[in-house]
Formats: sequence, C-alpha cells, structure tokens
Amino acid sequence: MRNSRHRLAFSCLGSAVLGVALGFGAARLFPSGNGGGVRAHRAGRAAGTVAAPDGQAGGGAQKSDALEIKNIATGALRARIEAWLAAGAPSGDARDAALECLREWARRDVWAAVNFVHEAAVFPGRNEALAVPLAEAGRADMAAVVAWLRANLPERARGAVAQDVIAFLADEEPRAAAALALADGVPVGQVYLDQVLKALVRVSPAEALALFGRMSEGGRAHVVSDFVGAWLQTDAAAALAWCAQHRDAAFAEGLRRRLCANLLDANSPHAEALLDSLQLSTPEQMGRWVWDKYCRRFPEKALARLQAAAASGEAVGADANSTRFLASSLFASGNPDEAFGVMKIFTPAEEMGGRLYDSWREWARSDRKAAEAWLEKLPDAKLRAQVRDRDAAETDPVAFLKTAASGADPEAVRQAIQYCTYSGPSNREAVLDWLGRNPGSITPDALVILARFDAPPAALLAVIEQMPAGTTRDAALHAAARGWLGEGDTALAEEVLPSIGDAGARDALRFQIYRDIRQRDPAAAAAWLAAQPLSPEVRASWEVIAKGRD
Repeated sequence: MRNSRHRLAFSCLGSAVLGVALGFGAARLFPSGNGGGVRAHRAGRAAGTVAAPDGQAGGGAQKSDALEIKNIATGALRARIEAWLAAGAPSGDARDAALECLREWARRDVWAAVNFVHEAAVFPGRNEALAVPLAEAGRADMAAVVAWLRANLPERARGAVAQDVIAFLADEEPRAAAALALADGVPVGQVYLDQVLKALVRVSPAEALALFGRMSEGGRAHVVSDFVGAWLQTDAAAALAWCAQHRDAAFAEGLRRRLCANLLDANSPHAEALLDSLQLSTPEQMGRWVWDKYCRRFPEKALARLQAAAASGEAVGADANSTRFLASSLFASGNPDEAFGVMKIFTPAEEMGGRLYDSWREWARSDRKAAEAWLEKLPDAKLRAQVRDRDAAETDPVAFLKTAASGADPEAVRQAIQYCTYSGPSNREAVLDWLGRNPGSITPDALVILARFDAPPAALLAVIEQMPAGTTRDAALHAAARGWLGEGDTALAEEVLPSIGDAGARDALRFQIYRDIRQRDPAAAAAWLAAQPLSPEVRASWEVIAKGRD
C-alpha cells in the first residue's frame, strides 16, 4: 500500500510540474526554423499528406522560447526529456516540447541524442523521435544516417524513420532528402518521393530529373503531375519544353489528365500552354474530364480548337455529351449562336431537342430574359416548340398537362406525367384528364405508376377503353393490372382479364395473378388455377415454373 501511495504521489507531482520542467507554454512550441516540424508532420500524416516543417507563424512569445532553449545547458535538456519520460510521456504539447529539447540537443551533439532515444528502455513513439536527431545528422552527412539505419533498425522501422526524416528535410535540404529516399535498403513510400521531387526541382531541375529517371514506371506515373506542377512555378519554359519532349511517354497520362485538370481548376496561366505542349486540342485527345473543365473555363478557345481540328479533317472525338458542356458554356458566356452551331454539327437529329433544352435551361437560370429572346428568334419551329414544351413541363407540370395537345413533345409529357403522378391525388387527376384527351399517347409505364398510386380504377379503365382494340390497348390493360397487383389488389386485375383480346397477353396476366395469389396462399392459388380455362398440361407447367421462382 505504501508503495502504491508513493507511485500515486510521484505521478501527480510529475503531471503538476512537467510544464515547468520542460519550460514551454502549450501554445508556444517550435518557435522558429524547422522546429515546428514534429507537430505539423504528425498532423500531415494523419491527413494522408506530408506536412512541411517550416512556415510556423512566430510571435514575441515564440522568439522568447527560441532564445530560452538555446541558453539551456545540454545536461538540462536531457534532464527535461527524462522528466517527460518519467511522467509517463504524455502526448500533445508536452511531447512536442520534449522533442524540441531533443532537437536542440541534436544540434549540439547529434549522435548522443540519437543513442539516447535508441537505447532508452521506454520511449513512446520512438521511431518518430529518432527522426528528430537523425534529420539534424542528415543535414551534414546523410550517408552516416543511412549507415546507422541499416545497422540498427529492421527494414519496416527503418523505412518509417526515413520517411519522417525526409518530411523534416525535404523543403530545406532536398538533396539530402533525395539521397535518403534513394538509399538501398531503406523503403520509402511514393508520397515522400513526390515531396522530395517537388522541393528538389525548385533548386536543381537536373538533379530532380535524374531522381525522376531512377524511379519505376509506376512511380513516375504517380508523381509526374505534382513534379511538373512544382517545376512550372519556377521555370515554366523549361518545364513545358520537357513536357513536349515526353508527350508520348507512358507517364504522360498523368500530365494529360491530372495536371491539366489541376491547372484549369486553379485558373493557372500555364494551363493553355501545357495543352499546346502536349498537343491536346480535341475531346478525344484531352479526355472527357479535362475537356469539360476546359470548356467551362475557356468556351471560346475550346470552340476555336474544335473548329480548327474539324477543318483539318482530324478526328475530334466529339459527341453529344462532350459538346453539351461546350454548348452550355457558350450559352452562358453570351454566345448562343455559336453554341447552337456546335450542337448542329455534333448532335444527332433525334437527340437535338433534349440536348438543346439542357444547355438552354442552364442559360435561362442565369439570364432568362436573354434566353427567351434568343429562343423566340430560333428559325427551327420544331426545336423551338420542343424547348418550350420541356420548359413548361418543368416549370409547371400541372398547367402544362391541362393545355398540352396531342402533338406536344413526348419527353415533356412523360416528365410532367411522372411528376404529377408521384406528387399527389389532385395532380393525378391532371394526368388522367390528359390521357383521356389523348388516348393514343398512353404509355404502359405511366399506367403502372397511376395504378400503384391509387388512381381511381374506373377513371383509369375509362381512359383505356377509349383506345382502339389491339396490341397497344392490351398492353395498357396489362400495365394497369400489374399496378393493381403491386398494390395487392388481385380482384381488380382479374376483372380486366376478359377485356384483353390477345390470348397470349391474357395468359401472361393470368400467370402473374396466379403467382401473386400463390405467394400469399398456396392452397388458394391451387384452387384458383384449377378453375381457369387452361389445359392440364399448362396448369402443371405453371405450377413447376411458379415453384422454381418461389
């Protein structure tokens, strides 16, 4: 018991005085240089990125802390780290402060600091802590760091420590970081090579290219976008010339897709030049993703590229989808005639009404007055009517159905019927009214939906009865019956059986009714089937089929 009390007292005392022992405020850690690297790097790893160790904001308190730690004797630095370990090595600010003490110690006697961490009986987060003094050692002699890693750590831990060292050094000492990244027997992940390349290309493109050339084909494909993106910031002309020389390389896919897209997203002045360096002018060459971004960012330039390619007889790879973004962007930028011209060239005639409406609608949402004025002058009366019908069906589907004639755009009618059917009983009346006035325009899908959404059966049948006898009418009756079966109303489905003229269609519905009853009451289904005007062979086959589907 006495020993337990002593341990408890020591623990409480350690927690109480740890902040004083380490000598740093919680919000004033790592005041200058690359001291902020431990915390920033840890946060970056948790987020799936590698945080740069520099760039910490510095205030008066931070400068004071920087001076304070430089004035602490080496023995006192070690004592502070030992006090932190004795208190249970608490995480957060206390750990960061302890590691800053370790960093300052390493600046004075690097291998003593390394050996202290390595040989300590207990040192939570030992690998991360080892990276602190090893990064200091690597500034002067990375070969010695590599030798120490090989001699003292197993491969997995060796790679983990090396990656932390690279994260600390890449921005300030990219050559040293590159040497570690390429060292034999030190496994390093691609994200760290990526960081080294981005830092190295800013100080020595030749060395960065040499490092890039030593990577595997897959590794080059993984890092090339970020690598060239960093190079463009320091020497765009050289970077673009290199891209032009390697436009056909296997890794160039990363340039064509990812880097072009990133530059377009960032509104970079290099985006257009990179497209030219890679000789990308058409949807087929750029790919849908980059082409869509290019159209939205530079609609007039995209149009010019498309026209130039088409004029030269080049296969542009443009289809209705790829030109939709260009047309929408041209409409939005105040070039509706050019937008319409693109659509006429690349959109199939049967899809023109829908495609035109999709692009025109986006324009109308931002400037309806201008959009309507242009539509009014559109020479093609059929297209004009299609766009108007679809706009009316979307704006007020109930009003549209009340006034739409039988010649209305079928897609506009379908959308209006779908909305009204799902939106409530009062709107379903508008659907039934339209179907009653236009019986030849009934679709089986619409009837299934209506039947399932409680449209009055008598009203629905009254609409169907206006249709002339034949395949379409049979299909309509079958569709309505399917809707009722879906709602569990077998009796209504049975009522329409005699009205279906085609024997095959009639038996198809009869089998559906049988299966519906069987799923609820097999005995009742057997009795119902026995009463149907079917041969014994048909009954037997239905039983086998239904049993197989149960």
